[in-house]
Amino acid sequence: MAVAQVPSLPGCLSQGKTRKEVLLNIQEAIIVYLFRKFAST
Repeated sequence: MAVAQVPSLPGCLSQGKTRKEVLLNIQEAIIVYLFRKFAST
């Protein structure tokens, strides 16, 4: 199990079984985070 977080985006983190899966998941988490942040403004 691996975990990734983006310190500059509070609460933006993800996990996965492999490093590759974590990197894909965190990319998606960043997109969702930014979409929600800017969609609400």
